[in-house]
Amino acid sequence: MKFFLFFLRNSQQSREAKTQLGQKLLDLLGREQANISLHSSLNKVTVHLPTLSNGIYIYKDMVDGIVISTGKLIKE
Repeated sequence: MKFFLFFLRNSQQSREAKTQLGQKLLDLLGREQANISLHSSLNKVTVHLPTLSNGIYIYKDMVDGIVISTGKLIKE
């Protein structure tokens, strides 16, 4: 399985060296299945998760440890 991460960043965040972008992938019981860190100069990354079981997952997009958006991912 692979999916794409997209992050919109403003120019001020891009210039700050300490900005940390990432995404957490959780199962429906809240257990962390993946924690993906990104470099602040990137806004698209392909992630391969071949061991992820079929099911429904919640993802959290994060900037500096703060959740900026959430969504649902379904693996069939």
